[in-house]
Amino acid sequence: MAWDPNARDFQVFNIVDGLLVEGLVRGFEEKVCLLNVYAPCRDRLPFRKKVESSGILYLENLVLGGDLNLTLGATEVWGGTSLIDPLAGYFKDLFVSTNLVDISLAHLAPTWRNGRLGQDRVAKRLDHFLVSGELVDRLGRYRCWNSFDYISNHLPVSLQVEFEYKRLHYPFKFNKIWLPDEEFWSMVTEGVDRDLLADLTHRKDHLLNLQEIT
Repeated sequence: MAWDPNARDFQVFNIVDGLLVEGLVRGFEEKVCLLNVYAPCRDRLPFRKKVESSGILYLENLVLGGDLNLTLGATEVWGGTSLIDPLAGYFKDLFVSTNLVDISLAHLAPTWRNGRLGQDRVAKRLDHFLVSGELVDRLGRYRCWNSFDYISNHLPVSLQVEFEYKRLHYPFKFNKIWLPDEEFWSMVTEGVDRDLLADLTHRKDHLLNLQEIT
């Protein structure tokens, strides 16, 4: 992002392990809040509760990125001893309630590895970019990817956005974490023509199969 140095502002929130910068970016007429978070590997739930109660997740035009130390399902863990995050459901509900969209990597891959091989190998996608749904709808285009150059035991994750790019307006923004939720499919089927239900069910099964494969 290219920041306007004459319109830069800082806002402090009562949370730990985070830095918030608020300012203007070229091609966008409103301030964007950029929050970098380094989440603890222990006592994660109290930390998340503190972040949630601070109100920071409800900011308009929020871009939250960093080592969030969370995974959202089986597709984001690799290795013989890797375990699915027991707080995955909590995080998904939190993102839905705060209207935050998890920006998927261009190619799904781990962002952290434990440096071991064989059955002792553990790898996870712990680093994420979360963007407020209102801001996602107004982005021209964006791309998220991770580097293959180690700085620590984490691989750097980058987010590129372009505000000035013009695209067609989409009234509905799809988020892949909704797929396993039956309420999501009920909402979709209520809004489509009944003649399309058979095809929709086929597409649902196909999408779920693709999610398991990837």
